[in-house]
Amino acid sequence: MSYDPRLLFERILRCLCESPCKTLGDLSQSLHLSERTIQKAVNLSTGKSFRFFRDELILARVKWLFEAQPELPIKELSFGVGFKSASAFARAIKRASGLSPEELRSRVGLKLPSMESLDPPHLNQPKMVKDTKSKSRECNVESAKALPDLRRFCS
Repeated sequence: MSYDPRLLFERILRCLCESPCKTLGDLSQSLHLSERTIQKAVNLSTGKSFRFFRDELILARVKWLFEAQPELPIKELSFGVGFKSASAFARAIKRASGLSPEELRSRVGLKLPSMESLDPPHLNQPKMVKDTKSKSRECNVESAKALPDLRRFCS
């Protein structure tokens, strides 16, 4: 069966926004697609693996929540994002940002270094491309457009 990767990616993004903690297997069952089809659609649209992209979405939502509700206890935030345990949440944040949830909250609250500088070096890095002004910039295809508009999908 043939799928339009762009439309499929939008469906995947909507499902992940509803519950960013969904695993590839969970998403496969809910969308009635193979895991490989989902991986391929995410990779074609973002240039990243499913896991890396999902971690980006989780991190974007957590940063937004830290900015919107800085006093919210981390355990409540972890359940609000969809994690079943605070320790699983802490591991996911550490994997996505290289920081503990507490460290991330303080960096977001203080607006220290840009969040792009928090990407751990061991994860897939986005491709570098030239923009129209010939300056190098990070571009991860569709996810560069999708992440700023995340609130549109996730609200």
